[in-house]
Amino acid sequence: MGWEKILYQYYCPKPAQVEDPCRDVVLEVADIKGIPMFLHLLSEQTLRCIERSPTLTEQILDLERKLSEERSMTGNAGNTHVTARKQ
Repeated sequence: MGWEKILYQYYCPKPAQVEDPCRDVVLEVADIKGIPMFLHLLSEQTLRCIERSPTLTEQILDLERKLSEERSMTGNAGNTHVTARKQ
C-alpha cells in the first residue's frame, strides 16, 4: 500500500468532525458524501480490467453511489463533499 492510501484514510473527516465545527459557526450540515469510496484504493491494472466490462462498470458505479451516501462510511472516502446551510 502506498503512502497516499494511508493519507486518504487519515485525512478524510468523519461526519462528526465536520458537523461540530459547522455548528460552531451556526451552519447546519445538509448532506455529507464520501467520493470516491473505494475506487481510489484499486490499482490501475484492476481499474482497466473493470473498464472492459460495461456491466461490471455499471455495478461498481452503482455501489460507489450507494456507499457515498452512507454516512458511517465517509471517513473511508478519497474526498468528503459537504453541503451546509445557515441555521
